[in-house]
Amino acid sequence: MLDLHSHIVPGVDDGAEDGSAAVAIVAAAAADGVRVIAATPHVRADFPTTPEQICDGVHALQRLVEPRIVRGAEVSLEVAGTLPPEELAAFTLAGSRYLLVEPPYTGLPLNAGSVLFTLRLAGLIPIIAHPERNPDIQADPGRLRELVDAGALAQLTAGALTGRRGNTALRTARILLDEGLAHLVAGDAHRPLAPNATMSAALATTDPALAEWLGYGVPAAIVADEPIPPRPAVRPRRRRRVLAWRTPA
Repeated sequence: MLDLHSHIVPGVDDGAEDGSAAVAIVAAAAADGVRVIAATPHVRADFPTTPEQICDGVHALQRLVEPRIVRGAEVSLEVAGTLPPEELAAFTLAGSRYLLVEPPYTGLPLNAGSVLFTLRLAGLIPIIAHPERNPDIQADPGRLRELVDAGALAQLTAGALTGRRGNTALRTARILLDEGLAHLVAGDAHRPLAPNATMSAALATTDPALAEWLGYGVPAAIVADEPIPPRPAVRPRRRRRVLAWRTPA
């Protein structure tokens, strides 16, 4: 498996506090079967992580662990909409065109679609981090379709698919997966993941062919800077029309 979302750069955000904590996170992921892990610290107003901090952290950590570590970042939607493309390129996953973008936890701003479309025009491919946790998408999963139609991909969190992050996140993650609006699963580890929040536990909840696509096929293509492979044809767990689903008033 490849896990393209983790907070293992020590001391730069709300993830690993020091080197030993970072090693523990990577060791737990390796024990779960992860062979490549992306270091994706927050890049936002409260955590203004620099490319130099990421590179230095990755190089230091790689000497201590066996899984391959690739650099990246979890860039806030606000920062993604303000930095020029040449600066954002320093935060992409493994130096590819793919950029992990974090939407606000308070909802989706009105300019979300235009920001992502602008990134696409600049040659970057945005990956929306944990959309199942966004309240606007929870209330109306069709909001994510608008962003995917604008050229974005979406990454579900492993703990959401196992129910570790609550029933609302679980329900939303399943709807997004069934509707073809999710493209990869990642751990988003800030500390060693609990057994019921790991990549393998999450992928075990879905069809084996789809699990292979979510946990290996798509992330491997991202790291290689290639187009993602077609989604396998599998029967949805249950059919639901996204645009007709609403939270009761």
